[in-house]
Amino acid sequence: MITVVCRKCGYVFYKGTKVPNLYKIYASVGGRCPRCGREISWVPVDVKVKRRRK
Repeated sequence: MITVVCRKCGYVFYKGTKVPNLYKIYASVGGRCPRCGREISWVPVDVKVKRRRK
């Protein structure tokens, strides 16, 4: 599962199994988080990998 979230408030921009186009997410929200208004980047800032539960 891939999840793209706001670093400030945790707003979920995308949740799915395919790698999202980050520029499309950025463009669809006007470059700002719709919940907290923080400016977002379409370049990944932090990537976390978690082990999948069986």
